[in-house]
Amino acid sequence: RGGICHSVQLTAAISNGCIKNGKHNIFIIGDSYAAALFNGLSHYIDNKGSDYIISQMTDGNAPPLFVDGKDDLQRSVITLNNNRINEIKRVQPEVVLLTWSVRGTNGVHDKKLAIDALSLTIKKIKEASPESRIIFIGPVPEWNANLVKIISNYLSEFKKNPPLYMTYGLNSEISEWDSYFSNNVPKMGIEYISAYKALCNESGCLTRVGNG
Repeated sequence: RGGICHSVQLTAAISNGCIKNGKHNIFIIGDSYAAALFNGLSHYIDNKGSDYIISQMTDGNAPPLFVDGKDDLQRSVITLNNNRINEIKRVQPEVVLLTWSVRGTNGVHDKKLAIDALSLTIKKIKEASPESRIIFIGPVPEWNANLVKIISNYLSEFKKNPPLYMTYGLNSEISEWDSYFSNNVPKMGIEYISAYKALCNESGCLTRVGNG
């Protein structure tokens, strides 16, 4: 969806049908991490035969936070988020779904300040569309290098296939973010979904699907 609904001008997003105006509308906002939710969500909706529709306003390096910074196209992150809020106000979606890369260039890297920034966004969404259900999806596991490289290093070091879940090469910082969000996001009156807990267990985080 890059160049169609991700990292495009507002006029293009509207003309490309990226912003829907109808019942059962799930409105995704955020950076490329948020954009990555579209395919899985769309696949799930199609498989269930659901009548939910998806709106998308995502931009590379533009978290759903009112912070100084430029996106991948050198546009103001604050302006992009004002546009998102305006469109949410216009279409009044059933659900607003948001996420971002906590370690991204324009992410707020202090956890408390990140919560403060998120609180402002949530306040603006609630003012714009009071009936919308707001869901924040937390950060996904990250590895200290490309996962293929991590697996290659594991094979070289241990001479065996890596386990399905492992901590070898796993970035521990994301677990700390997830715990902090789990404790603080629900206090804002919105829902928190832990992607980390969905992809990790006490043995570590998922390295592959199945035994292939």
